[in-house]
Amino acid sequence: VERGLVPEGAELAPRNPGVEPWDELPENQRLLAARLQEAYAAFLDHTDDQIGRVVDALERLGELANTVIVLLSDNGASQEGGPFGVMHEMKFFNFLIETPDEAVARIDDIGGPHSHANYPWGWAQAGNTPFKWYKQNTHEGGVHVPLIVHWPAGISAGGELRDQFHHVNDIVPTLYELLDVTAPATYHGVEQLPISGTSMAYTLDDVGAPTRKAVQYFEMMGHRGLYVDGWKAVTRHDFGSSFDDDRWELYHLADDRSECHDLAEQEPERLAEMIELWWAEAEAQGVLPLDDRTIELFGARFREHSPHRPDRHYAYFPPMTPMPAQTAAALGGRSWDMTATIDRPAGAGGVLYATGTENSGFSLFVD
Repeated sequence: VERGLVPEGAELAPRNPGVEPWDELPENQRLLAARLQEAYAAFLDHTDDQIGRVVDALERLGELANTVIVLLSDNGASQEGGPFGVMHEMKFFNFLIETPDEAVARIDDIGGPHSHANYPWGWAQAGNTPFKWYKQNTHEGGVHVPLIVHWPAGISAGGELRDQFHHVNDIVPTLYELLDVTAPATYHGVEQLPISGTSMAYTLDDVGAPTRKAVQYFEMMGHRGLYVDGWKAVTRHDFGSSFDDDRWELYHLADDRSECHDLAEQEPERLAEMIELWWAEAEAQGVLPLDDRTIELFGARFREHSPHRPDRHYAYFPPMTPMPAQTAAALGGRSWDMTATIDRPAGAGGVLYATGTENSGFSLFVD
């Protein structure tokens, strides 16, 4: 309440579907969920150590005070762990539900080289508290994250909080302003996209300055949102359904950052204006046409002048070096045959073809 995240007297947003009370979960689910979150916490602690090494190195070089460090999360807590959590996240991307019993049987692998784990929805909700929904969504649970700026030579204050609304696209114009850089209109003869963000530099020494960020659109796999002067219109899209059927919600984020009170019915005219403005912003920023595909976008698209020829033939000639999986033969999600003809001296062995990792990949080798 003191931070303005939850309105005075408001209840927290209800649990998202699929999130059950902890004490009602079976023992194997509680054990799995706890271990998965422990691994996540450990990796976060490890990440913090690595950031500390960078900071320590800058300090030894005498460059820390005059280095601008911008640290932020990339999105809200993940939903790819599903209702139970997973040992192998790639199962999620292949539409396979891993049962808690299957995962618990290998629980000691969590956090090690034989797993690619992800916590369940319940822990994602805890990580996003007090916001709704998750990564991928455009509610605050998917887009509201911490941001830390460290620059002793340029910021007189220290340890203070800022409340102005800003978005990730504001980081580049902020750095350009701090460095007195004018972005070029063209680069090597190629016309550059215009910078869409608003500099945050004015906030560094003025904690109470009103935000200069008036409008920001959001879109992620059909989920949409628009922020305008402290208000936010947002909709959660169901894959494959008509975008016209999406139900828009309206929140006054200035007073209700956790999106507890939907004001769509009380403010229909404001909501209609914001929806219309969303379409205008989406067109201006290259969002249209809307596309709610997810997994399909990770696959190869067979077309001329690309690594994936329309005839689906791949030819490689020596000398070969490792290549990114995205440019190699697209073997996932389809049937294929491999035929290899090799010259092999007696007793010789080794890998002929390998792709991916232990988590999701294979190796064809002679032993």
